[in-house]
Amino acid sequence: MKLFVIQIAEESSWSSVKIITKNLSLSYENLVGTNVIQRKLSRIISTNHLVTLVSEIIKECPDWIVFLDTHPVYGDFLRQLARQLNETKIQRPKIRFHVYGDFILNSKYWSLWQDSIKGFRAEWVCASDRQANLVRSFFIDRCSVSWVCPFPVEANEFTFKPTKREQIRKALNIKERDFVFLYSGRLSMQKNTTAICRAFSWLHESFFDTTHLILMGNFDDQGAPFNSTSTMRSGEFYHLWKSEFNRLPEKSQKRIRIIQSLAPKQVSQIYCASDAFISLSLQHDEDFGMAPAEAAVSGLPLILTDWGGYSGFKNMGFAGLWIPVKIESRGPEFDINDATISMSQLLTNRRSDEQRREFSELAKSKLNIKEVARIIIKNTFNIEPPIFLGFNARVGELNSDIGHNGSDYCGPRFSKFDAGSVYEKTYRHYVHD
Repeated sequence: MKLFVIQIAEESSWSSVKIITKNLSLSYENLVGTNVIQRKLSRIISTNHLVTLVSEIIKECPDWIVFLDTHPVYGDFLRQLARQLNETKIQRPKIRFHVYGDFILNSKYWSLWQDSIKGFRAEWVCASDRQANLVRSFFIDRCSVSWVCPFPVEANEFTFKPTKREQIRKALNIKERDFVFLYSGRLSMQKNTTAICRAFSWLHESFFDTTHLILMGNFDDQGAPFNSTSTMRSGEFYHLWKSEFNRLPEKSQKRIRIIQSLAPKQVSQIYCASDAFISLSLQHDEDFGMAPAEAAVSGLPLILTDWGGYSGFKNMGFAGLWIPVKIESRGPEFDINDATISMSQLLTNRRSDEQRREFSELAKSKLNIKEVARIIIKNTFNIEPPIFLGFNARVGELNSDIGHNGSDYCGPRFSKFDAGSVYEKTYRHYVHD
């Protein structure tokens, strides 16, 4: 079996996308019993070069063409592929798209591409069950989204080592008996980082002398398009966060620290030195969660909103607590008291080194590069994707409601959030299995 695996040549500006495509590529390199040929396609490619590339791929008679990410240039590739195959009698390859959380943001592109994909056996592979349910709801044939493939984690980079934990905590001036909550990722409105600080500040005062909250990441001015908030001006979210921070009790302010601009090795060390991971994200494209995945592989129990792909870690049996989410008239919401209660529960039930090792080994067994390769190869051989019939009317309804211009990441904005709205019909899949 021969697979052509394609991804964009230029690095994404999103760190999570860079990690995902790199690790997925490694999993495809580990497919047993297949011939995998990896190609990178530039965002800017001339028509002549594209014609030549597609012609070369067709001559190789691949069984599959796999796209590891989503980009507008793939539309040109797909149109050229369909055009050249229509002029030959060569059997059409099957097509696979690995879908990220930006499926909704890219709905305009999918609408434009669908005529080029029709007639191919094609499948869309999501990283979590809830994301698969969301994406599936936009297809005429729901079997086009038939299996789930978690994003892999480079397990050798993230692990739990008690000796390393002691060294890092000493360097951070954190005592052995202290408890460290960690958030890792973008510090932004989308990730509810102000809510994490507020939930932490509501802990009983008896905890503060021995408890820390570390926010590991850089400030990001991305707005929250599902809340009709466009991209902020440079530095605006930092000032918003600082204003909220200054309202917290002084005792809790002293226990919160921000760590920025770390190398990957340093990031894994902070995971190792911490005691629990927390993310209260309600981001619209939270299809999986690379930071919680890395935290779990590092042996950390999780506190997560029960939203989108975050629920998948619960289904995998990972240690943690999940905070209920509801879609209300203003969008998705949770009770911040639930977050504080969850933090208190972990504080009073600290995991031993042995338990951390067990957590780490379980997560590694589910998310390592070779295990994800096994999932891919199993479904590649065992599942025949259907001939793509097109997207259903909901895609047009979605594009109309969000006023999609496809010009920037935060362009789409939903008009309403209440029951029966386009938003609620789309994201109800993020709160229900």
